[in-house]
Amino acid sequence: MKNKIKTLTDMLHNQFKNVLKGKSEILHFHTTNITTFCYLVDNAFNEVDDRYLLFKYQYTETDILEPYEPFLSIIRDTVEKFNIDIKKLLDKSKVYPAHKILFESYLKGQLPVRLDELVDGEILYEVSQLHKSIGRILCSLSDYQPIIIALAELQFADFATLELIKSLKKSLDKSKVMLIHGYNQNTYFVNADHYEVWNDFITFAEENYSILNLGKDIILKQADWTCFKSKKNMTIHKIATISALNLSFLNFNNAIKSGLKAEALLKDTEDINLSYTVLQVLGDSYYYLDKVENALAYYRMFLELAHKKGNYKQVSEAYRKSAMCYIKKYDIETATTLANQCLKFANLIDDDLQLMRAYYLMYLLADISSRSINKNNYFTLLRLLEKYNIKNNYAYYLQDASLYTEFFSLEELHSLCDKGIQISLESENEFSLFVNYHKKGILYTYSEDYENAIKYFLKSKDLRQKLGYPIHLTQIHNAIGYLYLITERYKEAQKHYQKAIGQLTKIHDFNEISATLFNHAFLQFMSRNYENCIKTLDKLLQIMKIFNMTYLPYRTITDIYLIKAFCYYQLGESFKAIDLLNRVDSMSSIKLTFNHRFLYNILKGLIRADKGKIDGFIALFEDASNQLDPSNSSSKFMLPIYYLEYGRKLISIGKKEDGKKVLGEGIAFCNKQNYQYHKKLIEASLTDINSPLTTFNLVNTKLNLDSIIEIARQDVTLNKLQKKIREIEFISKLQELSNSCMDKDTIINSYLDLIHVNFPVDITNIYSKKGDKYKCLASKSSTIAKVEVPMEYIKDLIKKEEPVLLNLTNNSESLTRDNDLKFVINIPINWEPHGTLNLFVATINPHSSLTEDDLNILSISMKQFITILSRVIQELELLEMSRTDILTGLGNRQALQMALKDEFSKIKDSSENENSELSLMFIDLDNFKYYNDNFGHNLGDDLLKIFARFLKESFSSSDFVARFGGDEFIIILPNTNKSTAKLIGENILRKMSDRTSSFQLQIQSLLGEDIIINRENLLTCSIGIASINSKNKDLLSLDKLLKNADEAMYTAKKSGKNAIYVIEKNYIP
Repeated sequence: MKNKIKTLTDMLHNQFKNVLKGKSEILHFHTTNITTFCYLVDNAFNEVDDRYLLFKYQYTETDILEPYEPFLSIIRDTVEKFNIDIKKLLDKSKVYPAHKILFESYLKGQLPVRLDELVDGEILYEVSQLHKSIGRILCSLSDYQPIIIALAELQFADFATLELIKSLKKSLDKSKVMLIHGYNQNTYFVNADHYEVWNDFITFAEENYSILNLGKDIILKQADWTCFKSKKNMTIHKIATISALNLSFLNFNNAIKSGLKAEALLKDTEDINLSYTVLQVLGDSYYYLDKVENALAYYRMFLELAHKKGNYKQVSEAYRKSAMCYIKKYDIETATTLANQCLKFANLIDDDLQLMRAYYLMYLLADISSRSINKNNYFTLLRLLEKYNIKNNYAYYLQDASLYTEFFSLEELHSLCDKGIQISLESENEFSLFVNYHKKGILYTYSEDYENAIKYFLKSKDLRQKLGYPIHLTQIHNAIGYLYLITERYKEAQKHYQKAIGQLTKIHDFNEISATLFNHAFLQFMSRNYENCIKTLDKLLQIMKIFNMTYLPYRTITDIYLIKAFCYYQLGESFKAIDLLNRVDSMSSIKLTFNHRFLYNILKGLIRADKGKIDGFIALFEDASNQLDPSNSSSKFMLPIYYLEYGRKLISIGKKEDGKKVLGEGIAFCNKQNYQYHKKLIEASLTDINSPLTTFNLVNTKLNLDSIIEIARQDVTLNKLQKKIREIEFISKLQELSNSCMDKDTIINSYLDLIHVNFPVDITNIYSKKGDKYKCLASKSSTIAKVEVPMEYIKDLIKKEEPVLLNLTNNSESLTRDNDLKFVINIPINWEPHGTLNLFVATINPHSSLTEDDLNILSISMKQFITILSRVIQELELLEMSRTDILTGLGNRQALQMALKDEFSKIKDSSENENSELSLMFIDLDNFKYYNDNFGHNLGDDLLKIFARFLKESFSSSDFVARFGGDEFIIILPNTNKSTAKLIGENILRKMSDRTSSFQLQIQSLLGEDIIINRENLLTCSIGIASINSKNKDLLSLDKLLKNADEAMYTAKKSGKNAIYVIEKNYIP
């Protein structure tokens, strides 16, 4: 073994000589005993050798690691050792500009804060740039002193670190860095993900390096290496910081591992901001790993906490992040609802940065639907992005300039796109650059400058191929295919569309899949392969139906129906064509896009001609060219269809000369555009109107889309399941209310809070109706606006006696003059014996809407809420009965004990500077036995009731009056000293004397006869008073206080009755 170690040590020394010459070395060792590897490194290199910096680390199975350990910490330690200027180092190392803030903050010991939003499609690109930056920084640091990094037990490194190590093969080239890795390559991991990642790493190592086997010999010497393992007693703040740091450096798996550890400790902290951080880090990390359901779970917790604390900024942010999840799930309706909530709450706070994020979300929603956002919002977002100098998002925003032809001239659009390209170049963002090249090509297509269009498309394609992301290759092949389509080079178009389709099994973006299928179908349509076009469109419609999609990039579902209708017409199935046209007409809210309005006129005109409506036919055709996109000159590629169909139909209805003239114009147009296929079709029609129109022979390819459709179904099933889970969680949280509190008002208000968290509502009211009396029990509204809901309106809704959903946006159900409410849900529920309980919710935000699903789940919740509320009221009534004296209606002994304990707690909890006092009044009726014995127990009970009412009238609401037993009563007097208590007692005696005749009259009334009562038997009372204060907290005793008051009362009675006695001491030692 010693000989082998010596040989390997010599080899390491020789390899290091190469490192000194500026040639990096990376070595891999396999061993089943890691101490052998450590011994080899320790034998070869010495930490005190000043020729190099030596870093030795050993991995263990731990969940809490800083990102890319130990590489970032090595960089930090080296910067500190040589006191290196951080900014100069980052510039020298050509760190990716967007990541400079990350490294600068980290090296200064700060948690990085990045203002720009990570572009979802750029994540992989950003990770690769981060890896390159780490490698380049290590290269720069090795100029100060060569660096040796030895890593033992590498199989336990986190996933991201293994990916980083793989990338260092390129980025460390020509540097003075030596990496030495030791591991057991045969390690088996039970966790499937870990096993897959490790096998992938070993495959990479075997393909790129020689893995040296250290054998099975065991060296018992224990290595003294730095170990990566969780430190004991690490605080939640430290763990949360490590989690957030991992997220900043795009190490999402590590962020989740440490984040989950932090989450488990949240119950032990009251730091709300820390809770916000942990929940967001977990949600964001799952989001970027495409684990959307997990992300949503944490964003919901985040939202609930923010709502509970009334933090509108965090509420807005929680809605924003939730909406981003639904965009990923293609649930645009839910995403739009959440986005409107995000914007609503962002408008309630004075925070331009949050407002910018809300508008940016609106832009992303518009982008995925290929629609432009509101013009005012567009320019507001543009201004805010410029204000905060968020270049990456700014460049991304400018890339879709082609969508905003209604805002800008073509020259201005080119200028915006050029600005995006310039920012991308300055930011060294190749991802953003290829997207902006793509959009530049589209703008050139608009002006029929196809030479420059293909030039920019190919620039974009070259960059995409360099980076190698399937979805982005699909997009550029679609673009190039479309360029060849509109120039009638159908074979080239099909070649690129097939390349795009070839990528579909590698991507999971059904928006892009749908767009690709439409492009392929449109090629089949233009080349008159109508049957194949229908088949392709049917597959596309299957996917769109699964996701309930009505929009796809640059197209709508009505465009698809129209193309399909046109195909059926050309195949002689006019009935099917008319049916689809009627469907297009019925979908008034989903407009045809420009070029499809052109086809709509042509198809509608042909059908009119078939029905003999010649004037209508001609009018539709003459107007057809006006329906082409005026901002896009290339739209004229569809004009041959106009010339061909118009000319042939004119001839067929007897207008031969007019028809030939149109066909002649068509040939001239095709010559000008160099359209050979349609030129031949028009020439054949001019020669013989009955000649069949040939199809363009595309390569016969079969599209196997069933697997893609099955994946789409699985995705939607997951979405539905997740929605059902959300509904169950809402009902579950409602059920928890009955277990968490016993207060009726709290339960009602908590129910309203739950509704505000889970539904896009601005007003939530609960009403009760009993007989003809209506009352608002509770109300909650956002501060976006204040709208008074008239009670008469509520009465009308309750009279419907069933749940209703009203859409007031079209003034169909006017409420106020300004009609501020947009959507209303009203749910009246029979609540016997209390009458009717009514839930009223409404939206004010014009972008928020309520649906039938919302109505259904709220109806279910109301039934459950009534069950909970009824049970709570019943329990409260039982509780009240258990604490109430049945005869007098006063508090009983149990209620007295609870009230006394509460008051005692207040005194004990008072500050040292306060002198809280409490007095207890013990009252016993004088001569009560005389009335009981002489006039019967019924009269005695009536007297007790009369006296109880007298006491209630004599004390304030802050005092507590109880019947202690028999004819004894106790009154608790909070914040009352003995002197004041004595004055109150004297007032009671005086009132009793004043009422002597009154009591006698009441007795006579009860007995039904006149009576004479001697003076010594008059109904009076004896009062004893005892007091305590907070100056002697340690001596306070509930029993002693009661005992004092009792003794004081007996002292008063012994003194001759109708008297008061005060214990002078505040306590009895």
